[in-house]
Parts: sequence; C-alpha cells; structure tokens
Amino acid sequence: MDCVQGIIGAYRWGTVIESWSRSHVLEQCGIEPSPSHSSLWNGMVAPYTRLTLFGFLWYQGENNAVFNNAKYGCTFPALVEDYRAAFRVPDAAFGFVQLATVSYGSPDLRYAQLRWHQTADEGTVPNPRLKHTFMAVAIDTYDEESQAHPRYKPIVAARLAATGLRTAYGLEDFPEQGPQMVGATSTDAALLLTYNQAVHLNATSLSGFYVCCEGEAACLEATEAAAWPEVVKEAVSQVRV
Repeated sequence: MDCVQGIIGAYRWGTVIESWSRSHVLEQCGIEPSPSHSSLWNGMVAPYTRLTLFGFLWYQGENNAVFNNAKYGCTFPALVEDYRAAFRVPDAAFGFVQLATVSYGSPDLRYAQLRWHQTADEGTVPNPRLKHTFMAVAIDTYDEESQAHPRYKPIVAARLAATGLRTAYGLEDFPEQGPQMVGATSTDAALLLTYNQAVHLNATSLSGFYVCCEGEAACLEATEAAAWPEVVKEAVSQVRV
C-alpha cells in the first residue's frame, strides 16, 4: 500500500486546551468536567484517529491565560502524550508556537506565566516532560496592531521549521533550540546576560528584547533600534539589558 503524505488542518479561533483534550486527560490534571470540554477533540481530531500521524503543530494558548492558567503545565504535556497515543506513534514530533506578548505594557502577568507553562515549567523544550518537542519563540515579534498574532509570521515559521528539521527529521545542521541564557551577572548600570548562541536582531521585523518582571508586575519592550540592548557578536553573545 502506498503511503500518502500531507497535512491535515484542524482550526478554531479563540479556544482553550480543554476543548481539544479527551476527558481522561483533563481528569488527571484535576480539571472539573464541563459540557464544552473535549468538544473539538470529538468533532475535529477523533475522526482522524484511524490514520497514522507522525507529527503535530500546535498554536494555541492565549485563552488559557485567563482559564485554568496554572494547570496548563499539566494539561499541555498530557495532551501531547495523549495525541501520540491516540495516533499510535509514541515518539511523534510535536511542535508549538510560544505565545507572543499579547498586551504590551500590561501589569497582567498571566500571558508570561502561560508561556512558562507551555514549556511544562522548564523554560525550554525538549525537556523530560516534553520529549521530542520543538518550539518557536514569538515574544519578540509583537506589534501593537496585531497583538496575540504578530504580522511577522515568516519569522515564526522559519524558527519552527529550523527546530522541527532537527527534532522531527534528525538534521543536525539545524538547532534543537534557540539561544538559551547560561549565565547572568549584574552591575550598577546593567544586567549582563550570557547566551549559548549568537544573538542577531533585525530592525525590520523584530522588536528586540521583551522582559517581564514579576516584582514590578509589568512587561517592557525595546521598540526601537536605539533602545536595543548592547550585543557583542561573538561565539557566545553577551547582552546588556
């Protein structure tokens, strides 16, 4: 029998993860039953379970910033494992887009917290709770007009493709992750962050650095090139914020 390759799309605007999850998955995360839970799983995912899917792409999260936010660190990894089980591919690659900034300058930290929960509270993927996963960061693509869905989608797609080619296809010329902070020191004038990869900023489509401070309960963005942190472009970049 010939193998047919293709992409199946299941899309719905403004949803919570509970609608895409099976009931037993929600139960294990302590989610109270609701008539709306599992509705999109039943209508848009379950009909395809006779097929074998070898990978998934996931772009969802902002609605859970205000609904069961604290439990997303359980519901998301549980959904990933359940989808793999339902389609009988236990190591299926699972890629997702981390939330953009959504509400610039807001004192509300729920979106920042949800970004953390998207990584199963580890900060990055893959990790022991989210194995064989890959992620595209979108926080620096924010623009005031589009909010949750930035206009600069080619950048998000390129990032997802790069890490996906490594995770899903094993192409070692591509990175498994984006730049990760490996150290931090402070002076009276600046905070010096050290990353494990070079950092490149593009004035035409990226805002630069975006920082959320829980103590001050606010998120701040460097919106102009003149406001960007100083970047030393070496094998290991040092960034002053």
